[in-house]
Amino acid sequence: MELPLETGTQTTRDGPERQVFRNIQHEDYESPRDVPYRHIDVLGNGHYGFVDEVEAKSQQADGSTAVTYARKTILVQKARSAETTRRIRNEIDIMKRLDHEHVIRIAATYTVGNRFAILMQPVATMNLAEYMDRHPKPASDSPMRCWFGCLASSLAYLHSERIKHRDIKPANILIKGATIILTDFGIAHDVQDDLTSSTVGTVDSKTPMYCAPEVADEKRRGRAADIFSLGCVFLEMAT
Repeated sequence: MELPLETGTQTTRDGPERQVFRNIQHEDYESPRDVPYRHIDVLGNGHYGFVDEVEAKSQQADGSTAVTYARKTILVQKARSAETTRRIRNEIDIMKRLDHEHVIRIAATYTVGNRFAILMQPVATMNLAEYMDRHPKPASDSPMRCWFGCLASSLAYLHSERIKHRDIKPANILIKGATIILTDFGIAHDVQDDLTSSTVGTVDSKTPMYCAPEVADEKRRGRAADIFSLGCVFLEMAT
């Protein structure tokens, strides 16, 4: 059975409407054969699992236009099940709260065996790291000229929702057409405090090339660490 979703549409500043998901549902399946989604292509691999593009099997049967999702599959190992479960719950709880045109959207979740899957939209063409590898010198008409403001807006939105991303880097920024999207909230943190520059949190992950000095020194980090990381991304985009 396909996961029941209450959906709507929302017009963005970029023009076309995007799908908005409400009442995110979770399903438990006994067998991989019961999962109502068909694999299309591998999008990436990570420490905890992989991401692939999928579509609903029911859409093939009724001939309707296929809606695709990016499916993040996390392998829950028994030895680290408590830690992995905490990260999964944290990521889902944060993503459910977010609604911004430049932030990835969660559509549904399910489990099958030792695999936990998160379905998201949109399905990106590539990430920013791959884009910059292909376009080492931005042209005057490059869409990157617009992305600075889009990324700044997405980070300001996260901070207004009292969320610190904590791992901003080109690999966690997706590109779909001319639209840029911030993703990967696996280690994001809900500060549950007033939004001030002194808001801090513990250090549990970092990407050396993009982390703030206090993070590199394994000190407590505030929202300024996110801003520093985004500044590093901006510098790389500009040069």
